[in-house]
Amino acid sequence: MILWTGPASGRYDPVQDTWTSVSASNAPLLQDGQSVVWSGSEMIVWGGGFVNQGGRYDPANDTWRPTSTQSAPLGRLGHAAAWNGQVMIIWGGATQQGAVLDTGGRYDPLTDTWRTMMRGGSPSARGQSTAIWNGTEVIVWGGSNATTVLNTGALYNPATNKWRAMTNVDAPSPRSGYSAVGTGDSMIIWGGTDGQIVRRNGGRYFPQ
Repeated sequence: MILWTGPASGRYDPVQDTWTSVSASNAPLLQDGQSVVWSGSEMIVWGGGFVNQGGRYDPANDTWRPTSTQSAPLGRLGHAAAWNGQVMIIWGGATQQGAVLDTGGRYDPLTDTWRTMMRGGSPSARGQSTAIWNGTEVIVWGGSNATTVLNTGALYNPATNKWRAMTNVDAPSPRSGYSAVGTGDSMIIWGGTDGQIVRRNGGRYFPQ
């Protein structure tokens, strides 16, 4: 387990029940609202604090290297992020001016390059949503915009760079700040808040 909190970061080995430090050399600045994914060999940290920069941490060598900023998405925080086995997909979030976004990007660590995501059919602009990879598509759901907490979403296929609609029938109540996990064939969400009430319920979504 890798904990990235700036100078106080560490790596926890559950087999040995030991902690070791994480190098801060060449590490990205610690920002509020960053996203993080695990690529299988590196921890990729991106965005937050309204910047469009990030870094890649290799725990085997305890080293960092930056992610490219060329063609990177607009800087943002509170965005959703997922790893599909090849690329990191980021979407949504909020700008420094407080505007919520319905845009994103795909980062390929093998080539250190960014590609844009199609906007047509994407969910409405929002921050604090979640992104779950189900093996074929990224499921984006929930979150909030400037005035409303949401219980809508959509599915994104990185192979075709297209979005498709997601049903809202029997969906859990609108919320942000909830937990979400993918099981391989479904997405499970639980908890969160609508801004006033803390939810003690959830739901499972099965894509068609």
